[in-house]
Amino acid sequence: MSKDELIKLLIKNNAKGYEVGGYVRDFIDNEINGSNRISKDRDYVITGLSISEFEKIFDGAQKIGTEAQIVENGIQQTERTPVYLVDIDDEKCEVALARNEVKIKDGYSGFAFSYDKETTIEEDLKRRDFTINAMARELETGEIIDPFNGREDIKNKQIRGIFVKEERDIENEIKYDEINKEFILKKESETYVCLLPQDPLRALRAARFSSQMDYHIEDKTRLALSYLDNEMDTIHPSRKFNETRKALISNRPDRYIEELSKMGLLEKIMPEVDVLRGLEQNVIYHPEGDVFEHTKQVMLAASILTKENFPGDIERLEKNTLAGSLHDVGKKVTQTYNEEKQTFQYIMHEIEGVPLVEERIKEWNIESWSEQLKTVTEKHMFMHNDLEKVNMNKVSTFLTGSATRKMINEDKKIDIKQRLVMKDELKNCKSVEEIKELILAKETYNKKNKMKPKLMMKFAEELKERTITTKQFEESEDPKELLIQKSLNEKELEKWAFIEKKKGLKDKMDIEDFIVLCAADGLGRLKEKEKSIDVFKEAAKILKEPKIDQKKVDIWKDKYNLEDKYVKDFETLLKNRNLFNTILQKEKEIVPKVDEGMLRELGKKEDEIALLKSENKQRLLVGSIKKERLSSKENSI
Repeated sequence: MSKDELIKLLIKNNAKGYEVGGYVRDFIDNEINGSNRISKDRDYVITGLSISEFEKIFDGAQKIGTEAQIVENGIQQTERTPVYLVDIDDEKCEVALARNEVKIKDGYSGFAFSYDKETTIEEDLKRRDFTINAMARELETGEIIDPFNGREDIKNKQIRGIFVKEERDIENEIKYDEINKEFILKKESETYVCLLPQDPLRALRAARFSSQMDYHIEDKTRLALSYLDNEMDTIHPSRKFNETRKALISNRPDRYIEELSKMGLLEKIMPEVDVLRGLEQNVIYHPEGDVFEHTKQVMLAASILTKENFPGDIERLEKNTLAGSLHDVGKKVTQTYNEEKQTFQYIMHEIEGVPLVEERIKEWNIESWSEQLKTVTEKHMFMHNDLEKVNMNKVSTFLTGSATRKMINEDKKIDIKQRLVMKDELKNCKSVEEIKELILAKETYNKKNKMKPKLMMKFAEELKERTITTKQFEESEDPKELLIQKSLNEKELEKWAFIEKKKGLKDKMDIEDFIVLCAADGLGRLKEKEKSIDVFKEAAKILKEPKIDQKKVDIWKDKYNLEDKYVKDFETLLKNRNLFNTILQKEKEIVPKVDEGMLRELGKKEDEIALLKSENKQRLLVGSIKKERLSSKENSI
């Protein structure tokens, strides 16, 4: 049905309809502040109808309310709340009946709801969380119903709880009723009651609205919410994460952790971040303040850089902003004081932070984000170096991974070196059977050289399997010679060595995300916090350029009067990014020089061949970059 048809239907049944919630709030915010907010959904409240009357009139409506204690006509029972999906102007809209509520037990779901056709829109709005959400627009007349001055709070960009005037006798200006979970405020000769402490989700919503709308939370409202510390434990981790991820994609994600921290509730959401407040840093490297301030700036920078470089990629924005909030969590557990330098230091904080990140991943059940979150925490310090001055093998390994040739030790069940020690004895053997006999007879040798009989037997079996597979052992006129030349020469034994494959950065996460987050880490050291948004936005544009544009960097520096060290760190990041791009491009061009046919003939499996190719490719890559670097130096001379 259309909205006009809905209005006529309600008038016909002596009922009224109202638009409520975020749609009305954003409508007024756009009108007053020019915010250009777009509400995705329209929610409606109906007054003047009972549950049965509504369901009779809107017989096609889908009931979607959750189960709760419902009181209707004085009768209480457990059933789904009267919230429905109704087609209005070709959209599925939530339509609810006006209601009152009362707290009956702990937790955000511990409420009983009463529905009466006499319930007014003002009574319904009174139960809502904040004044900016407690407004309604009547469908028929367009009149704004604003009983708690939400419009004024929108004008002042303020989040304020609903304080209802009641007759209460209290001695002090403020009182918290722990039994009824009410925050009572005495102002001049009148007393006001706020019910925010009854629902712990309201604290998360307040912090989220602050981050989404860039509003501040009014002091008394923040104080009322601070009494929710015990109730926060009743919120399931998934609900905590769902509220948090909405803040992660907001314009000011840093406000989310800042406001929760001021309420004293961040320890209930992200304790590993909460403990960063007050951790002093070396002012030479961190003029912005403590680790918590740095974390806030990194979150904001990560958000701005990601939006600029990957517009519309919501999940990437969530991951990058969260990674920014967690990158320094290891500093609390690694804090020491350097007497000589007279400053605190956090040696190996990037390593010690990984287990804390793993705990956050587990609690919020975000395993799909695990690799990136852990990698950023563990590796972000690498980018503080000028990688042009770092050993190229180390840089290449960091970026592309490594396939390292290692002798297999006893823990890996075969030891190549021990095989070579036995070479002389094995030369005298004419068959695999004689090798077995030798192994069984060498108990003294076994103990001395720490090679267990089972491992030696395994070696014999492998030797037999390989030679029989290639049919060389059986067909040779001189099995003994073949055994020595084809299976026991040192060069061939080296090919039996274990090739250990370690993931590089590009195997763990998108390189561009790593660059963005390391840039955010460097940018999040701004002493003049008030200009952080503008500085970060300009930096995002510079980072978006495929190559370093020194002119833009210089303009950026002069425009915001940035310190030389601050700019130099960002320039180093840009140089490192270019080096990464060079390495990755060369890696694509290099073809490994490995005789795959020979390796298959020797019994190598496909995964082993792949590792050998990877190891060879890595050596060629490093050699190519070193050669290019040397050539560049010679030309400069």
